[in-house]
Amino acid sequence: MNETVQAPPLLSATRVVPCPTFLGAFRGLWSFTWRSRLALRRLPIILALLLAIPILTWLAAAQGEAPSEEAAQRYFRLVLDVYFFLVLPLYCLFVCGAMIRDELQDDTLPFLITRPLRRAGFVVIKYLCEMTWLQIVAAIEVVLLIVVGSLGRIERVNAFAVYLLLSQVLAVAAWCALSTLLGLINRRYLVLGIVYGFIVELGIGRIPTNINSLSLTKHLKTLLAHCPPVAEVYGWSVDKTFLAVLILLLATVIFVGAAAALFNWREYHHNEEMQK
Repeated sequence: MNETVQAPPLLSATRVVPCPTFLGAFRGLWSFTWRSRLALRRLPIILALLLAIPILTWLAAAQGEAPSEEAAQRYFRLVLDVYFFLVLPLYCLFVCGAMIRDELQDDTLPFLITRPLRRAGFVVIKYLCEMTWLQIVAAIEVVLLIVVGSLGRIERVNAFAVYLLLSQVLAVAAWCALSTLLGLINRRYLVLGIVYGFIVELGIGRIPTNINSLSLTKHLKTLLAHCPPVAEVYGWSVDKTFLAVLILLLATVIFVGAAAALFNWREYHHNEEMQK
């Protein structure tokens, strides 16, 4: 009696590509980020950025055997006016505004967005990587500035360090989110950022009405005003602290969400978008 032998089913030719988890994708992009930022060609720039403001602060405000009140005021104004409200947002704009443009210039964006990862998710993870890097750099900068203040015997500099570090975490997150969105809106993101700074931060932020809530700088000043020496020098208001933190967090989420939605909707071509 002949038995019918069934042939084994044919294996599917479709290749199953595993989708990385959010944490796994972050680890991969973070590895690319810190390796590129610590490349030998970029180390002189990083060192110059880290040392320029502390050296300037030391020369301008930390001289003499007995530091005067004027020296302390110069110290706080250099740290806040020059570093915190000028250099820090510009550095965030320069780094995060260029994060997609850099991938286009290196011709690595097509490789990254063809991985099993959503385009919107790619922007969010890329933002988190760049923001984490800037948090590390900014924290080192604050440590150097506090060391300068301690060596110059600036009073209550340790208390100032706590408020500065906590405010800086929210500031970097918000500035990086805004910079990411500006970088995706137009390749002239530096011009957009400067125009935004003059109109919103310097213009609307100084209007004595509720419309000044659109200014991120206003809310950061509210947080820094809790530091006694800062309050004595500037006289900023400490009202609505919880609201200031909430608006900074909400602005960060809105900016990142808008950037992710824009990147998911718009195509960025190498030939058209690679020039900054």
